[in-house]
Amino acid sequence: MRFLVFLFLCLFLNACGGPRYEIRYRYLPSQDLPCVKSCEEKFLRCKEEIRREREKCLENSRKEALKLYQEALKAYKKELKTYRERLALYQEEISTFQEKEETLRADYQFFKKMCREKDEGYACSRAKELRKRLKKLAAERPSPPEKPVKPRIEDFLDPLTALCPEGKACEEQFQKCFLACGGALIPERICVENCQ
Repeated sequence: MRFLVFLFLCLFLNACGGPRYEIRYRYLPSQDLPCVKSCEEKFLRCKEEIRREREKCLENSRKEALKLYQEALKAYKKELKTYRERLALYQEEISTFQEKEETLRADYQFFKKMCREKDEGYACSRAKELRKRLKKLAAERPSPPEKPVKPRIEDFLDPLTALCPEGKACEEQFQKCFLACGGALIPERICVENCQ
């Protein structure tokens, strides 16, 4: 129970951004050395098997990631072509929009000045109307197309390689075997990051 509380506290402190700790074990061997030796041999065989499995898995992951990446690259090239077409259209639209906006703004400034200087009814109502049209026009401003993001092979490789075995099962098997031989495990909290 104390171990679980201790482990929870370590995880909680890790989430807070302070020092990061890991639990490592100190092995106190038993008097049954042939049994411990057998555990070590099983552990080494397990590690070698996991290493071979991992190499095979990583190779398959690289092949699969490359295949997925090439498919994504083809799709990206099509999206990029469409994006460029939309961008050319947008540039025409924004140019027309800006011309229209500049004309309206110049008219608005003229009638606003006339309203202020001469307090003429027509000039004031025309300035008010043009101001409303400018606000309405601002809401109609064309939006640029969204540029597609070029895929990276890491986006496909990383999730696939994360699924490959790492060998933690071997350590757990060794610990069980070691304890069955009469040995003892002493958990120790070791600072591995942001240590003081």
